[in-house]
Amino acid sequence: MKYVVEYKKLVLQLLPTFLRKPFVCAFMYSTVQPVMSVKFAFDDYRTATNYRLNHNGQVCYLRAVLNDYFDPILRRITIGDAENNLETMIIYLRETENFKIVPKRPSALILNKRGFGGVNSFDFTINVPAELMQENDRITAITNIYKLASKRYSIKYI
Repeated sequence: MKYVVEYKKLVLQLLPTFLRKPFVCAFMYSTVQPVMSVKFAFDDYRTATNYRLNHNGQVCYLRAVLNDYFDPILRRITIGDAENNLETMIIYLRETENFKIVPKRPSALILNKRGFGGVNSFDFTINVPAELMQENDRITAITNIYKLASKRYSIKYI
């Protein structure tokens, strides 16, 4: 590992032998303490960044990230496809002169010259145990970090 530096040992080795008294060593340790705290903060940041770079929006990685944060022991958080239980309606397309079945959504339908442009309301569903319901904001934030920008999701508590 490139970033392993033992500052206490380094300070003691750089000190001349005639100055290696307990008071001088304690003083030198106290002068190097701010550098050590910055190094610990850097190590934490480096670990978090490497974790973020090793995980992406794929289902297996997103499930692993959510389980690592919220359910590390039982790992009960799962990700599934969105349920397609929307009602359908029939529209008539003038260009092709035939009927087409499209999902009925609560929002307005988008009709253009090429036909129906609507899609299902969610791309995937995150199934979370009910005892993690108070973590809803954090689950949403972490999912937004890792998911693809074009994907929409819902959180279902089971």
